[in-house]
Amino acid sequence: MINPIFPTSLSKTMKILITAPPTTGKSTLIRHVVELLKASGKLCQGVLSSEKLDASGTSRIGFIAQLSDGRSEDFMIKQTESSESDSNANTNTSIVRVGSYHVQLNVINDFVVPSLKHICDEGNSAEGSGLIYIDEIGRAQAYSSQFLATVDDILHDSSQSVLASIVSDDEVWSRSFKGYDFVWLVEVTVDNRCFLPRILEAMYINSHIFYLLPESSQQLVKTIF
Repeated sequence: MINPIFPTSLSKTMKILITAPPTTGKSTLIRHVVELLKASGKLCQGVLSSEKLDASGTSRIGFIAQLSDGRSEDFMIKQTESSESDSNANTNTSIVRVGSYHVQLNVINDFVVPSLKHICDEGNSAEGSGLIYIDEIGRAQAYSSQFLATVDDILHDSSQSVLASIVSDDEVWSRSFKGYDFVWLVEVTVDNRCFLPRILEAMYINSHIFYLLPESSQQLVKTIF
């Protein structure tokens, strides 16, 4: 008798969180895996984070949330003297910062969160085995309780696999996501980031084989990985 080490309601789906310090290549890895899976015919939907550069293309001035349906919005904007003055002029506006960037909470709450919920609902109604990708679960997004709750719901969704990037530091809010028994926490390094996409592609495509293994073998595979 097969006794999966993960909850039976999550069987045959892969929940993978990749983690690494900034600039290691998490976003690039997710893009690559999504491209590979799409080429294999797997339905992939979600949100990616990308840098926003100035007119010269040399300086980063923010970050953009890019949805799989083609829409995009700035969710972090670099703080400047003029933007600081504009924000301070409106005393009803709560300013949230991550480093030198202003976090646009309205974009996270009213643009990213509803889109992720819609994707999750679509997957449930279609009874498909698609992939939801989330880049990223980071400090900016953690200011949104709606976002964190949505991520938790998606991780527990039984119909779709998940690939997401998460902050590498031991942030209190990140511990529950990283600690779930059914989550595979994968560290990206400069040494493994070149061959990880193909390995992750194989894991998602062949996840049903993993769940045919007995409990001891499942645990061994996860430990080796």
